[in-house]
Amino acid sequence: MTPIKLEQADQLDVRHWIANKIKGYEESPRAGIPRGDDLPIPKHKHSAAILMLLYGGAIHDDLAQIARIVGCTYSLIGKWRTERRFWSMAERAADEYLDQFLKAYLWLANESLKNEEEAGRLIGDLLSLLERTWGEILFERAYDKINRVLRNEKLPIRVKHQVYYLAISCAKHWKDEKLKAEIVEKCKDLHASTVETFKELGRRSLEKGDKAGVVEILEILAGWATEANSDFLDVAFGVPGKKDEK
Repeated sequence: MTPIKLEQADQLDVRHWIANKIKGYEESPRAGIPRGDDLPIPKHKHSAAILMLLYGGAIHDDLAQIARIVGCTYSLIGKWRTERRFWSMAERAADEYLDQFLKAYLWLANESLKNEEEAGRLIGDLLSLLERTWGEILFERAYDKINRVLRNEKLPIRVKHQVYYLAISCAKHWKDEKLKAEIVEKCKDLHASTVETFKELGRRSLEKGDKAGVVEILEILAGWATEANSDFLDVAFGVPGKKDEK
């Protein structure tokens, strides 16, 4: 089996991406800028904005860590964080990185149709990586991008499953409980739809002369998958299930 090679895999690690982004930034000269116009962003302020992609994550959960990396004070970082221009830089960087990440993730998800074991391993590695390294802004801004992907009706069901795994990894870090509940319900719907598909395939196999046990097994697996996945998602995200409702 030919190994899957992911081009520029190191760029999917947000820490490497940030390092290259900061390294490539060149501060524009301030000379000749009319009074009242915005001055160019200093390099250390640009670095701090890009590093916001890590803030709130498992590794960088303290602004003091960001301040030490940048080489400025904690209070200065706090002041910058109140500025719209600062956050605009961080948001643009987050969108640029996420677009690159999603493109590679979808490529892998499609590769899983041909090489499920190898692609699945790489996808697992990516999901583990983002859970360790992404900051709050990446998890939050990933939501709309993932939703746009999932609205693509031409997306193969197995690829859609892989995208939902990504959504689940992100959802665990969302502060908005409404969004968590929404992705839980979407995941349940997808699982239920997939189960029905397998059940129908079993019925067709039976019509072609396959053993009746195939249908029975598929029915059992279908019921287990629906209940187990629904219960798992409820527990994972703290969403009350029907069993808790009176």
